[in-house]
Amino acid sequence: MPVWAPTGATPVVHAGSSAASAAGPAPATGAIPTVTGAFPTATGAVPAVAGAVPTATGAVPAVTGAVPLQGSLAFSTQPRPDVRAGLPISAYSDDELDALVGWLVSDGEVRTRDELAAALRFELGITRRSYRIDTAVRAAIARAGI
Repeated sequence: MPVWAPTGATPVVHAGSSAASAAGPAPATGAIPTVTGAFPTATGAVPAVAGAVPTATGAVPAVTGAVPLQGSLAFSTQPRPDVRAGLPISAYSDDELDALVGWLVSDGEVRTRDELAAALRFELGITRRSYRIDTAVRAAIARAGI
């Protein structure tokens, strides 16, 4: 059974429903197919949208009342520490590594220790792994309390 959005909004049809099969085959990615077009309101009028382009039938797609969703993008609230990338791991002080870890976690994004270690290696321009590099990176993350 299709699930309908509020009047004037574009309805979403769930995969596996009779309306979904009318909408065409589901994409191979597993995304939920959507049915778009102009749908009349309770009064029978099709809501107009400023700047909307009419479809082939002359109808204006209805988006009145639709609320666009914006995903939250994680970004750091602090400027990046002035730590030069591309040096050997022994060239970085503990303070520099700590500052970079602090900067990486300042965006509020939840990361595992491995993801944080990979991000730190990326910021330092380190492309290879070694015992010395992994020890320095793990120590910086441990000092940050993560």
